Amino acid sequence: MYRCQNAEGSFACVCPHGLVGDPFKTGCKQPGDCFTDSDCPNSAACIDNRCTNPCDAPGICGRNAECLARDHVPICRCPGQTTGNPAVSIKNLSFKFSKILPFNIDTIFCINIIVIDILNL
Repeated sequence: MYRCQNAEGSFACVCPHGLVGDPFKTGCKQPGDCFTDSDCPNSAACIDNRCTNPCDAPGICGRNAECLARDHVPICRCPGQTTGNPAVSIKNLSFKFSKILPFNIDTIFCINIIVIDILNL
């Protein structure tokens, strides 16, 4: 898939027109194609020979979780004011005060100034 030209005392090999890369080290490929994750930016992974955001695949993170790609790997996390397992499901911790009024002081607590009703989590 590459062309080599004889030169006096040596030779030079290049990828065919329209392809990029090193014919011996990484091989020839279409611009934007990849062979390994290192061919892609840190925010992408080499999936089916294309640099792709690994968070775009369905089912990577749980319901309501955020996905960030770092070092070619999807990382699932809980957004602010939520709790749960980011690989499974996230629950929102905040709600309107009217939901718990009147207060039962034994069933509520505060996290970062957010009132939480522990009986309804």
